[in-house]
Amino acid sequence: HIDEVKKEKELLIKKYWDWAYEALAWFSLALSILAYLPKSAVAKYRKTLLAISVIIPGFILARFVSLGLLKAWVSDGIPYSTQIFMTVLVALAVFLPLIFGRAFYCIWYCPFGAAQELCGALTKKKYTPTGKTANVLKKIRPAFLTIILLLILFGANIDIYQFEPFSAFMFKSASIVVLSLAVVFLILSIFIRRPWCNYFCPTGQFLENCRRKKQKEKA
Repeated sequence: HIDEVKKEKELLIKKYWDWAYEALAWFSLALSILAYLPKSAVAKYRKTLLAISVIIPGFILARFVSLGLLKAWVSDGIPYSTQIFMTVLVALAVFLPLIFGRAFYCIWYCPFGAAQELCGALTKKKYTPTGKTANVLKKIRPAFLTIILLLILFGANIDIYQFEPFSAFMFKSASIVVLSLAVVFLILSIFIRRPWCNYFCPTGQFLENCRRKKQKEKA
């Protein structure tokens, strides 16, 4: 009887924690949306919002959009009933830019993008690629996305989560490859503005492709 009471108490505590995590998730997302809206008074607190993105969606919840997540949804279907928050987050990441013509997820929610920008605040001067270097770097991100999609299409047995640094927030279970990737780009971000976001991120490229396709259709 004592064991049953103990188990019930543990389940109740877990349920309360789950509710708390959900509340934090929706709170952080609401802040991101408010900051994103035109003429937002919240946007002026950008550094605070970036810190919140790193702490809540990043370290506490580990909830972010990635190619690994999208691939799992394509393969197994979108779990509307069990992952309501993530379904809403992905929908907003895709559709808000179509409505307002500006990136939402990458600029106001992504925890790794936020971490890079905060690291970048350590120095005022940044290296800005120009000329041939800039042209080459601009081609890397779409090429990276294309290679990953081709590997998936041809049935390559790859762990897509290893190609992006997002799971580094789950540092206890993250691989050495992911942790190393995250550290390298956080260091680079001190000298180059959001290097992963601007030149490598396949998820960011996918979201940008969705926005550009809609803009071309309107034109």
